[in-house]
Amino acid sequence: MGRRKSLRSQMLIRNLPQEELDSNDESDSSDIDEEQVHGIWIEKPFQTEAGRSYYRKLQKDGIIYRLGDDITVNDGDSSFYVGVITKLYDKAITKHSGEKYYEAIWYSRAVAKRMEIKPEYLLPDRHVNEVYLSCGRDENPTSSIIEHCNIYSKEEFFKRFPQGIPSKKKDHFARNFFVYRGVHLKVNKYTEPLNWSDYSHNLDKIEDLLVEMEETLRLPKKKAGSRGRGRPKKRSVSKNVEGDNDEYELIKEVESLSSDDASPVVSSSDEEYGTPRTPRRKIKRSRNASGSAMSTPRRTGYKQPLQITPLPIRMLSMKEFQNSPHRKARAMLHVSAIPNTLQCRDNEFTTIFTNLESAIEEETGGCLYISGTPGTGKTATVHEVVWNLQEMAREGQLAEFTFCEINGMKVTNANQAYSSLWESLTGERVTPLHAMELLDNRFNHPSPNRCSCVVLMDELDQLVTNNQKVLYNFFNWPSLPHSRLIVIAVANTMDLPERILSNRISSRLGLSRVPFEPYTHNQLETIIASRLEEVKDEELFSSDAIRFAARKVAAVSGDARRALDICRRSSELAESKDGKVTPILIHQAITEMTASPLQRVLRDLSFMQKVFLCAIVNRMRRSGFAESYVYEVVDEVDRLIKSMTTIDATELGQILQRRPEFHYILSSLSETGVLYLENKSSRNARVRLAIADDEIKLAFRGDTELRGIA
Repeated sequence: MGRRKSLRSQMLIRNLPQEELDSNDESDSSDIDEEQVHGIWIEKPFQTEAGRSYYRKLQKDGIIYRLGDDITVNDGDSSFYVGVITKLYDKAITKHSGEKYYEAIWYSRAVAKRMEIKPEYLLPDRHVNEVYLSCGRDENPTSSIIEHCNIYSKEEFFKRFPQGIPSKKKDHFARNFFVYRGVHLKVNKYTEPLNWSDYSHNLDKIEDLLVEMEETLRLPKKKAGSRGRGRPKKRSVSKNVEGDNDEYELIKEVESLSSDDASPVVSSSDEEYGTPRTPRRKIKRSRNASGSAMSTPRRTGYKQPLQITPLPIRMLSMKEFQNSPHRKARAMLHVSAIPNTLQCRDNEFTTIFTNLESAIEEETGGCLYISGTPGTGKTATVHEVVWNLQEMAREGQLAEFTFCEINGMKVTNANQAYSSLWESLTGERVTPLHAMELLDNRFNHPSPNRCSCVVLMDELDQLVTNNQKVLYNFFNWPSLPHSRLIVIAVANTMDLPERILSNRISSRLGLSRVPFEPYTHNQLETIIASRLEEVKDEELFSSDAIRFAARKVAAVSGDARRALDICRRSSELAESKDGKVTPILIHQAITEMTASPLQRVLRDLSFMQKVFLCAIVNRMRRSGFAESYVYEVVDEVDRLIKSMTTIDATELGQILQRRPEFHYILSSLSETGVLYLENKSSRNARVRLAIADDEIKLAFRGDTELRGIA
């Protein structure tokens, strides 16, 4: 549950007399005994099972709590949650001795300070004193219990309080609510109106009602791991703009209801809501100053999203595609063209889909590590899995969840990952330090309305810092019982957690790992052929040409993106000659790509410069870091030279002992623009490549002097 609210805060919520508050201020914290903090059992357990002892009564701070009692619970902030006690127990082995636990079914408050249900699903006739029965339940320590509360039916509540209870009357507002409907927070659907008098303090009937809500409000679940749905359709721009305005007005309405000056809103009609409707825009009334003439306006705390003017999209007519089949083929072969289904990754798709679906369905957190060389479909497979899960959530077959993507290459500082995640969860933009504190408080405290969040951390090696605090937090939060955070880490090396990350981080990452092997030539043939299916022109690409391109790329790196680029360039050459793509044109395209100015510069380097570049590439792939120290590169060069059989290793080893020699080699490479060198006169200087490592491997592939190391 996290840290417990202080005794003074609990007394303020209960509105105890000031004399009692002052007396508690003077007393020492050691005077707070176990009964005040955790409570004590006042009878023997009625059942013992699986290391737990279950009880029917708990006495805490002089108050007795029983099974079926409605309570308010500390939420870690200045507000509270409402729930009904279903279990009271302690564990045989607990982290903190003397700590006791309870399980509660939550009520979702219609108007709350921190409401995690989406505003577009709120009912327009909701009342400030109304709560909804939800299917969520959590385990919490008994120290989080604040006090008893009363849950009435709608008729009984307004019979007792005809005008409702204003929120400024804290002594009554935090203790009296009514239930008129139930809500399934996973699919954001409401039940028919309920007569809560038939369910109050009756756990058996409440449990039966929850089972009925699960059966009636949720659609039948489809087969797990099904593919081929394609990308979900996007909503129109006009609908999004209207929804944003309604959300802005609705948030302001909620804040006015939950403020101290809010008047109770009584339901104007008893119309039944089977599905949520978009609430009407509230007309803002002018407020008459009742006190002083000069009053400071209240800040709403809502920050509008940043408005960005989109660039015009260049559209190509279908006539141009029909007149030029090569142009349509190049559009299909482009790396930005997203196919309906990613080929040759069925096993990886099923593994990722099953892990994410089970975590979202069971409302648990988890970590998943995905590794593989560039161009093997890691990120594309995750995106396809998320699209399928989002479609299932829209159809009501899966609980709704939030998706956030953090790319290490797109952030200037690793700490910005905190701000990105917080903005995805709440829509607010805050500083990284503040976002870290807010996220830590959020994931350490339970919430009855919290939905799961899937975070994709791409280019994981770029988010590694000196103290590794960012990755530690992101991999530690999913292990918390109330976080419901699912982190998917993507990197290029399989053993990066063991070599780069500390033991406390790699242990939290767990053993859930999905390796992506490089594509074979058969898989590359399948990928290219599937892209060309929509062209429907068998004379455009010959089967020999596709096979030749696939084998050439598979022999070097197995990168599907490079194979697509080769086929696109060969299509351009074929269109200029009014013919089809043949193996000769594929070879010409490969020659052009390898005969670029950069390739000529790399081939014209001296032997020692080539060896140093090979050492930097090997060091980068072994460590997982883009940067290396000069002394590490020199050690790698020494190891490579000793493994070579085509040259005199003794002579080159003596060159490495002379300090000006290797510094001159690195300086010349830095001036050429092949690599970045931090400080030319230090062995502790950091060095990294300024070009892609595939370019170096492609340039040195046929070099006989570098046989065995390139």
